Formats: sequence, structure tokens, C-alpha cells
Amino acid sequence: MLIVDEEVELAERLVRESTNWGIQIKVATNLSQAREVIEPTQPDVVLLNLSCSEGTGNSLRFLAELTNFTPPVPVVVLTAEESLMDRVEIARLGGQGFLHKPISPKQVLETVTQVLEQSRPAETKVMIVDEDREILARLRVLLEPWGLRVTTLDNPKQFWEMLAASSPDLLVLDVEMPEVSGIELCQVVRSDLHWGGLPIIFLSNRTDANVSNQVFAVGADELLSKPTVES
Repeated sequence: MLIVDEEVELAERLVRESTNWGIQIKVATNLSQAREVIEPTQPDVVLLNLSCSEGTGNSLRFLAELTNFTPPVPVVVLTAEESLMDRVEIARLGGQGFLHKPISPKQVLETVTQVLEQSRPAETKVMIVDEDREILARLRVLLEPWGLRVTTLDNPKQFWEMLAASSPDLLVLDVEMPEVSGIELCQVVRSDLHWGGLPIIFLSNRTDANVSNQVFAVGADELLSKPTVES
């Protein structure tokens, strides 16, 4: 947890109490310091004092930055002011908790623990089949920050063995592959009693009506354009 609060007394009490909760804490006394700490530490949650000397507006902008991260960083806001409009704005910006000072360390840590439990998604397993290894690497980079467990396969001939080994919740297939196409793999999956209901997304450089008709005819759930691979 990252605490952003220039009033060090509560932060020091939280650091002492946190050892009993299994929570590691970093403390920043201003927003600039907090921004420097965010990237290397990648906190699971931020406790943000809205009533800082840098102003409520700057604190709210920092809150918006955190909730726009990929994935978003959960934020619990702490303030000495009791303002309905502040609560409304915090909710609009994606804040997940609102605490009013004075408050005990135990109450803060209870709230933080609840927020962490709510924001921690159940792990979803995704299997991606594409002969292009650059696309597979790009998709892994895009998906893993969201807590997804990604399995990639560049040889469709090994598809059935990998499917059984990874037991995915979602299957992503390239439409056009040599020897065995994504459309053929989809047909195999849809004809199997165990795997027949597995959600399947197709990726293609072409998403015209012809391709769309082909993939949905064999049971696709969605057709998406391939992501751009940066050179």
C-alpha cells in the first residue's frame, strides 16, 4: 500500500499496525513524491489524503491518473472534510473508498483489505493460437497486466494437447494459419462434448463481411482486428 499524506502521524501508526495485517507500506508526503514511487513499487492500493496542501483539485487529478492505469490502481480517499460533492467527484473518478478523519489505523486497514479483496479478480486463463510469434508476444503484454494467465501456441498441430494442459476459460484463434486454420480448430472445439461451450474469439487482419460470415458460421463469439505490432 502507498500512503500519500503529508501528516505523518497516521502514516507512522499505520506502518506499525500493518505488520499484524501482512501489508507492506510505502509513504509519500506529497504528490510529486507519490508519482516517483508509483512506477517502481506498483502498489496494490493507494491511501490518498484529499486534504493536502497542494489542493483538492491536484489530489483529484492524481486519483484520476491512478484509475486510468492499466490495470487501475484502487484508491481509498482520506479527508478531514465531510463534503457530499467531494464524495460524488471521488466516485465519478473511480475511487473505491472514502474515509473521514479522525480514524484509527485498524479502521483504515479494514477498509483497505476489503477494497483489495473486491478489486482482485479471479484469475482467468486465456489460450492464444497464432503462427506469428510477434503477435503472441504483443497480446501477452496487453493481457497480463489485467491479471490474465496467458498461454500462447504458435504451432496449431499441438493445439489439442495444449488445450487440455492449459484448460483455458477463453480461446483466441488466428483465422488464417498454415496447415490447420483457426476456423478448423473452432470446428473441432465446437464438436467436442467437453469443450463445445468454450468462448472463442477470432483475430484477423481482415474483418470484412466474408471473414465475418466464415467465423460466425463455425461458432465464433467475436471477431476482432489483430493488434498492431510495434517495430
